[in-house]
Amino acid sequence: MNDLLHSQIKEAINSRKVSCPKLQNLLKRVSDSYDQEERDRKLIDRAKELSSKELKDNYEKLKEQESLKRSNEKLGHFVSMASHDLKAPLRTIGAFTQLLEKKLRGSLDEDSKEYMDFVIEGVDRMNTLIEDLIRYSKIEKKKGDPKIIDTHLVMEKVCRNLHQLMEENQGELIIKTELPNLIGQEFQVIQLFQNLIGNAFKFRGENAPVVEVDYEETDGGFVFSISDNGIGIEESQVEKVFEVFHRLNNSTDFEGSGLGLSICKKIVESLGGDIWLSSQKGVGTTFFFSIPKESVLFPACAA
Repeated sequence: MNDLLHSQIKEAINSRKVSCPKLQNLLKRVSDSYDQEERDRKLIDRAKELSSKELKDNYEKLKEQESLKRSNEKLGHFVSMASHDLKAPLRTIGAFTQLLEKKLRGSLDEDSKEYMDFVIEGVDRMNTLIEDLIRYSKIEKKKGDPKIIDTHLVMEKVCRNLHQLMEENQGELIIKTELPNLIGQEFQVIQLFQNLIGNAFKFRGENAPVVEVDYEETDGGFVFSISDNGIGIEESQVEKVFEVFHRLNNSTDFEGSGLGLSICKKIVESLGGDIWLSSQKGVGTTFFFSIPKESVLFPACAA
């Protein structure tokens, strides 16, 4: 039925030119049927339009993801090449500075010795920065085959790696409950706990540092926490702590590249979780990170 015929039928019904009730009812049903078909056609056209837009949006998203993947691969390759090129002259600077120090030992005044120390410390800081950049660039979502991670063994390795720092600060590490096994990459989980626990000892207050590790189950998964009694973080800095190269303290007071918490954030996000903190200046800080249920495996590791 074309639009002109439909219009004539509606006009006939409305003007009551058709005297036969049966014919009038028939015409009304025909008109209503046409109206319904027209509504259905518009709905179908709209659905096609939306489907086309959705397909286009999905295609654009896939293109963006593929472009981002290629960019990340190029970035990783660049960082690897750049780190190699940077490390060579750094090693040369460090080695020759130490040779000069040995050769001139006894003839250097205090200022000259201090300048030598500044050069060597600068080389060490630059090496640390390069290593952290390499770690940061290598963290990718679901890289490699995920494995069951025994968190009890993870904490043993973290304690061994941080033994000297803990001894120097006469600190105490308390694991309040048996931690559940995780599913992922072990080296990333070690790096995550090591960075957070190491910071808790490094940014200590006047009292001996006490660091507590705990977790709790939530509706969406599990939330781990690392609490300390350290110097705390200014409220104005809380939103910035996970930014790349953002330092909260003077580099002369505390060692580090400013990448540690950025690495933690990237690791947690690669596991499908989130990371945040609660802090009070002069009282202490608690870092929280969530892990979805599919990345947590029970039973907990034996203590």
